[in-house]
Parts: sequence; C-alpha cells; structure tokens
Amino acid sequence: MDDGGPPPAYGASDSRAWLELLVRGERSAELASPAAALAGRTRDWPAVLARARQEQLDTRLVDVLAAAGTDALPAAAREALTEARRDAAVRGLVWPHHVRRIVADLQAADVQPVVFKGAVLGVLLEGRADARGFGDVDVLVRRSRRDHAVRTLVAHGYAPQWPVPPHAHAPMRASAGVAFEAADRPSVDLHWGLGTPLVPCRLEQAGLFARTRTVDLGEGLAVRTFGPEDTLLHLCFHGAKDDWSYWQNVADVSGILRATPALDVALLRRIAARVGLRRVLRTGLALAALLGRAELPYELRPWIAGDRTAVRLAREAAARLRSGVPVDQSIRARVKRATRNRERWIDRSLALAGVAARVASRGPLGFLRDLRDDPRPALGGWEA
Repeated sequence: MDDGGPPPAYGASDSRAWLELLVRGERSAELASPAAALAGRTRDWPAVLARARQEQLDTRLVDVLAAAGTDALPAAAREALTEARRDAAVRGLVWPHHVRRIVADLQAADVQPVVFKGAVLGVLLEGRADARGFGDVDVLVRRSRRDHAVRTLVAHGYAPQWPVPPHAHAPMRASAGVAFEAADRPSVDLHWGLGTPLVPCRLEQAGLFARTRTVDLGEGLAVRTFGPEDTLLHLCFHGAKDDWSYWQNVADVSGILRATPALDVALLRRIAARVGLRRVLRTGLALAALLGRAELPYELRPWIAGDRTAVRLAREAAARLRSGVPVDQSIRARVKRATRNRERWIDRSLALAGVAARVASRGPLGFLRDLRDDPRPALGGWEA
C-alpha cells in the first residue's frame, strides 16, 4: 500500500523512485538488478543527481549504478557520476589522515574520543570509509574532558564557530556541542552530549562509553565508536530530531539493521527505556520497515505495533518524504513534535524545559516574535 499522498512534480518522480531504492537496507551490489531496471526508465538524471547529492546519498547512488552498469545512462550523467566517484575516492583517502591526527592529538591530551557517524558509519554499512557521504568529523568526549578537548583543538589551529559554553555542565539553554573549523581540513563537531535543549537525549549518561567498540577505518587507523545498539538508537534520535526530514536518516537506520543482524534486543530496549527513546526507536524502526524494507527482529515487531502513535508518526513521515512536503521548523511545530515523540511525562517535561530555556536565552519578546514568525527555514522537501 502506498501512503505517499499526491505524486511529486515532474522531475521529482524520478528522484523519489531512486531515493526509495537507495534507502533500502541491502548492500549496493544487492541492488544492481532493480537499479538497472530503474535506470532504463529514468528521464531526468540532473534532478536525480542533484537530489541524491542534497540527501548525501550520491556516493550510494554511484555505488549502486556501478554495480548495475551504466550503459543505459546518457553521457552527461556518466560524467557526473565519474566526478562524484572521484570526489568520494579523494575523501576516502584524505579523511582518515585528518582523523588520525585529530584522534592522536586528543589522546595525547588524555581525552579518549569516540568517533561516530560519517565515514565510521560508512565502514559499518558497506565496509569502506567512503561509502557514505560526510562533511565533517563527529567526536564525542566525556563531559569531564570537554575543556581539554577544546584547548587541544584550538592549539592545533581549529577555531570554534560559536562561543563554547563556560563549562561542560552549562545551563539547559546551552548546546552540548560546538563545531570547530580549520583551513584545508575537515571541520570537527565536538560533542560532550548528544541531545539538544528541545530534544533531550542522554545516551552518554547511560553507559554508552562502556559499550564502545573499535572500528578499523583502513590505513592502520582504528577508532572507538558506538556499539550497535547505541548506534541504532542514536540514528533514530537523529532522524526524529528533524522529524525525519531527510531520506538519508532512513537509509542509515535501514542499513544498520541489515549490517548488524545480531542486535541485543533486550539491551536495546533497556537503553531506550532508560533514556526515554522508546517511541523514537519504535518510529525509526517502523519507518525503516516501511520505506527501507528493513527486516525487523521478530521480538520487536509486536513491541512496535503496540505503540499506535509511533506507527502513525512513521506513516506520516513516509508520506511527507514521498510527497516532498518540507517540515515546518517554527517553535510551535518543534514543540509539538518533541512532545509527540515521547511517551513519558518526564521526557515531555524536559522538552518543555528546553522551550523555557529558549525563552531565557532570547528573552520573552524575542520568543514571542519567534512564535509568530520563526526565522528557521523549513527542512527537507523537493524544493529545499
């Protein structure tokens, strides 16, 4: 049954078909046959390539088409894919070199960084660092070592994009992460927490560091990253934080389910309950099954179906992605999403406390202006 709503405009229909293929959990080589059939029906290759690039699924598209063969593509599309493949190869060579330096510098300062998302996720999903689009290096450190990490990055030429809160346990209105930039190097997103004031997520306070594992990025580079259960939970949280605005979020959840069939379901449920992410997890899993054709662990199916709100949220997200409707980012819409995504009153209260924190940071008049005309642009959508 298609819950996609009205069909997208001309040009978007090709993009939608490719996105629905690319978010499936199978490895790229396993999608060769349906990709070859779809390539023969595709009319608007520029729109497909632009949309895949926007969703950071262009590397995935290149891999899938390479497995399918590109004989059916027009010359311009073949040239664009060759360029995308070359860019991905360069990232795959350059990125580990910079990560090695970042990790070594932090370790020398007695900071044990945990690297996640980006190329690490590419290794988990496809076995290579360049298999997934990325633009920066995400690093999580313990709150107690945050200031050491900040000083280390600054000493090595990085500058924060915005002021770092005065201490790691700053008020709720403060972010738990800051992006650092340096010339000719990938930016570093330094995190000492994984949530936001409006969308709390306390995975780092629920034993995450004790469950980390080592991943080999090649070239002799091994880094610590999240365990499989924490990876899945964080990916679902990351998708829910933006109300599943992007197809890449679905692709990541579908892919990690495919890549880690031996998930500890009992542990996954315990962690989700402890940090208040049960509905977020159920929604992400339901959406991965609906759009990504993910095979869900048998033990989780009745657990997901029992949360009718989560199933409804997944269907709404699937319909919005398919129809190309962007996500409203006004304060009112974000508060509604934050409360709908949580089933515990304490978690809803934390989300409302995040709103109160915004009032404190913006001032009552600024907050009222945001309620009337929030300046944040909509997320996702075919015209985004």
